[in-house]
Amino acid sequence: MHLLNTSTLPLEKTALLDKLHKLEESNLEKIDKLVKLEEKYEILQERFKITEKRLVEKEIECASLTEKILIVNALTESNDHPKTSMSTKERAIKPSKRKTKKLKSSGRNANKTRVIVMRIKPLPKRKMIFVDRLIFLTSSFWIRS
Repeated sequence: MHLLNTSTLPLEKTALLDKLHKLEESNLEKIDKLVKLEEKYEILQERFKITEKRLVEKEIECASLTEKILIVNALTESNDHPKTSMSTKERAIKPSKRKTKKLKSSGRNANKTRVIVMRIKPLPKRKMIFVDRLIFLTSSFWIRS
């Protein structure tokens, strides 16, 4: 019996060594995957920091533009008051001048017309530039998020 046990030992030993070798290979593959994941994580962290920095810059720019718009609004309102002789009550009573434009719609509603109301007095050019930039910045912020 002792001889039978010793004869099976080398077979068991080689089977265990094969198993150990496969486990070591598997561990090396897992280590490689882990290293790659850690590298990707670091890259994503850097991108996140850059994105956060851009967000802060855009928020500051939006706040600055909002302040400029408020200043321009205040200036245009203060410039409007001396030019007009009507009081605010008279302006509230008298309807503002508006221009209407009719557009014919196409398709099955061809008989109906849509009326667009437009103010005759446009906003000052500088004010519109600020408004356009503010709209662009806020829309580009929400698109990225």
